[in-house]
Amino acid sequence: MSDNEGFEDLEMEIDQTEEPAVAELPAPVDWLGLSIHEWGEEIGRLRLWVGQIVTEWALPSSVVLPCWEQHGAMVQLLGSLRDAYDTLYHEMQPGTGAVDWQRYWSWARGAVLDDWFPAVHALGAPRRSAPGVGTLDR
Repeated sequence: MSDNEGFEDLEMEIDQTEEPAVAELPAPVDWLGLSIHEWGEEIGRLRLWVGQIVTEWALPSSVVLPCWEQHGAMVQLLGSLRDAYDTLYHEMQPGTGAVDWQRYWSWARGAVLDDWFPAVHALGAPRRSAPGVGTLDR
C-alpha cells in the first residue's frame, strides 16, 4: 500500500508548476527614449491624467500651462508625477502609498508648478515639440 493511496485525485487537481499571479508595478516612462509612435501613445495617456489632475485640484492655467506639451521639462515632470501616482496607488503598495503621493505632489506644487512653470511661460522659454517633428532623426 502506497503512502499516497486515495490521494491521486488531489494530485491531479493541483498544478504544482503554476506560480501565484502577482501584479507587476508599472514601469516609469523614459520620455527621451521613446520613438515618435511610442511618444504619441504616451502623450495621449498623459493628457488624460493631466486633465484629471487639473480638474480634481482646480489648478489654474497659470500653474499647468495649456501649452505644457510643448515644453519638454513639463512633459517629463508631469509624466514623472503620473508614473509616481500609478506606482503609489498600485494594488501592491502599502496603505502609505497615498501619503507618499501627496508628498510628491506637494513638492511638485511648491517647488516647480507654482513657481517655475509660470516663469517659463513668462520668459517665452524654448519649446520642445514631439520627437522627430521637423527633424530627420527618427
